[in-house]
Amino acid sequence: MTSEATKNDSRSTSAKLLVATPSSTFAAQQLDIALGRIFSLALLLSAVETAINAFGQAHFLNPWVFWPIISLVLGSVVGMVLSNWFFSASRFWYVLHFSAILLALLTWNIQLENAKVLPANFTPWPWWQLGISTMSAGFALSVGLAAFSIIVIPAYFGMLLLTPMGGSATVLEATQDAVYSILFSATFVSVVYLLRYRARKQDEANALQQEEAVQAATSEAAEYERVYLASMLHNKVLNALSLAGEARSKAEQTRAQGVATEALAELQNLNEWPEQQEHSVSADSLFSALTNAVRQQAPSFEVSTSLRQNIEIPMDVATAITEATVQAVNNSLIHAGGLSVHRELVLKTNANGALKVVVADRGRGFRPARVPKNRMGIKTLITRRMESVGGQAKIDSEPGFGANVILTWSANG
Repeated sequence: MTSEATKNDSRSTSAKLLVATPSSTFAAQQLDIALGRIFSLALLLSAVETAINAFGQAHFLNPWVFWPIISLVLGSVVGMVLSNWFFSASRFWYVLHFSAILLALLTWNIQLENAKVLPANFTPWPWWQLGISTMSAGFALSVGLAAFSIIVIPAYFGMLLLTPMGGSATVLEATQDAVYSILFSATFVSVVYLLRYRARKQDEANALQQEEAVQAATSEAAEYERVYLASMLHNKVLNALSLAGEARSKAEQTRAQGVATEALAELQNLNEWPEQQEHSVSADSLFSALTNAVRQQAPSFEVSTSLRQNIEIPMDVATAITEATVQAVNNSLIHAGGLSVHRELVLKTNANGALKVVVADRGRGFRPARVPKNRMGIKTLITRRMESVGGQAKIDSEPGFGANVILTWSANG
């Protein structure tokens, strides 16, 4: 078996691929969370201005139409703020907000009871939500529907302004208002689309990076296994030579010949052992690869290994454990806090053939039940990946008390 020093001195290809910067992993999700919160606050301020103007126009409007619609508009704003700041953000509120303003425009002819009593320079109250509502459409709808909404809805409102129900604005005034709204919405939505595109590209690069990390770490574990077997074979060859040199009797010569024949057969098998046909690795080889990778690229992790039994691990299980470990390490580096946070990687096997990997930190922590459904790291890349090979993953975390990701698998089923 190779010495511990030899294992730790080996340069791991996978080590260079393990760590992603905080801005790269889950970039799209983090961007949507940040933009959603900023937009909801801007929408709240806009809704205050809208409410002031709408209530000021209430005496011109049909209360049976006006109050349900303004309540729907303001309710969608409140729902969006609560959704983005206290719950899992949902596109439903964006669509509802846009739909409420669209309804206000389409029903304006029945909201307004008498256009003849309108004051000069009157502007229908939906104007104060027009641009930001088409931004809601741009953030939540498909590109085609978003583009249609951003252009057509302000154009419709511009035509409404030309009529007595809209205040009888001049063509220049109506055109300016419509164009302003289109440019305002299109500019901000285009910036968000660009940011989302860049975030998706970063996520794709990070996903490829992690896939390469898993492949490299798995290959390295197999290479450790080859080195281990070669070391065992080396000892057998030396033993055969020693027995042959010391053989004096016929029985001793026969024994030496048998050991030599066995060593030659194993040597032939080792030379003909294609890398892609390896079916299992030992726990010692897998732990060595993971230890070297984390120590090289994530020095903030304290690594400890306890090997009570050097169990054989099927290659698909070794790959799943590697994938889950890489994901857990990245999650800790990204979400737990800075380098001052205590982090630990524990690798264990016991005498009963059970394997355990623990990725622990004492960082920010979180509530697993509050993790958004679209966050694939924990549920898919850790929990379900381990379950797919007969293992288990447990996430133990509380805000302020760090997080423990515990991976288990047993050779005995």
